[in-house]
Amino acid sequence: STLWPHMWSLDSRNVLVNGKKVTTYNFQLERNLLDLGVGVLSHEMFHSLGAPDLYHYSLDEMNPVASWDLMENTTNPPQHMGAYMKYRYGHWITSIPEISNAGTYYLQPLNSSKQNSFRIASPNSSSEYYVLEYRKQQGVFEKSLHSEGLLVYRINQNSDGQGNAVVVSDEAYIYRPGGTNSSNGEPDKASFSSNSGRTAINDYSNPSSVLSDNLPGGLDLYEVGSLSDSISFKIRKPKAYTLALTSPTGGENFKINGQTNITWINTSVSDIKIELSLDSVRWQEITTVKGQSGVNQGQFLWKIPSQPTTTGKIRISDLNDASSYSLSRNFFTISTNGQLFEVEPNNTKAEATPIARGDSFEGNIDPEGEADYYKFTASAGDTIDVFAGGVNSTLRGRILILNDASILGFDDGLYNGLITNQRF
Repeated sequence: STLWPHMWSLDSRNVLVNGKKVTTYNFQLERNLLDLGVGVLSHEMFHSLGAPDLYHYSLDEMNPVASWDLMENTTNPPQHMGAYMKYRYGHWITSIPEISNAGTYYLQPLNSSKQNSFRIASPNSSSEYYVLEYRKQQGVFEKSLHSEGLLVYRINQNSDGQGNAVVVSDEAYIYRPGGTNSSNGEPDKASFSSNSGRTAINDYSNPSSVLSDNLPGGLDLYEVGSLSDSISFKIRKPKAYTLALTSPTGGENFKINGQTNITWINTSVSDIKIELSLDSVRWQEITTVKGQSGVNQGQFLWKIPSQPTTTGKIRISDLNDASSYSLSRNFFTISTNGQLFEVEPNNTKAEATPIARGDSFEGNIDPEGEADYYKFTASAGDTIDVFAGGVNSTLRGRILILNDASILGFDDGLYNGLITNQRF
């Protein structure tokens, strides 16, 4: 356990072997090679060529490229690295042709010498784009793949050279069923083909072509063909959004009769219609928000209805052009045991978010020094237990109980990213 295969650099130290300075080295164990084969050796040697890790060092159960790339998960015999990694770090692919026009296109398998990858720009980002490749369970090195077909990657140039190890946004990410920026989904089923029944990806498919910032990417790929010597697919020209719904996007569990903010990004729309569907088929208007031209970030305080559902969606659209719209990418739930969400502004007693006994809610105290207010009704002699915890934060929190005139009680303000139980 003391020794393990790795690549490292000793540039900052003066290490000599036979009078020669050691800088970058690659360390392998004979026993490891005998037991596990050359998968780890291939991974570490690609490090020596400049490639970064594609797994998260935090071990957060998110697998950006999973077993599709040697630099996240190695097999024996080792599988290939993806087309982007071969291009960016291995230089075995000299260029990735860009698709800029709608039409039908064909890809050869990744291990082919030509026509093995395409690139598609996102009209909604200057730093992110898509890479397509075709993987087949064939030959010595690709037999271990979990499935085969067309893969769609999101490449983030802001993380160029850093991989996925410790960055805020992954350099390379593969779209997969059920996958979002906060949910791993099923990466082993990421391949598209008519054989699998998964033949399209766009801003509202599962998975959607969402960017790292959760905004629509604009990709519109459809009619992926069958597994053969090559695979076909069709592309519509990517379209920049005019409206982008940012909440709720799906996966939330709202409490009946609670409230939450519906939020969006707007580039050019003046009047916005907001609608709700409880069954993903029939739509009912919630409200119309007018005079939004020039308002880049909009919001509307929505009173959650009393009807429960597991298939809820919100849609926003241009009141004067119904073809310009954005909707929740996945279903949300409305239930009696749902979550309450902080509604900003709630930074004063007058703006306090109403809660009741037994409620749990999710909110953000940001920036440092902010105070969020919640109001409830209690009687003299009642005992109040408050549970609070921080997530990914080094800030210290404080809980106070107030009435209109004075502070009735407060905690010591010492919880720091941990759950605390305070009784008043």
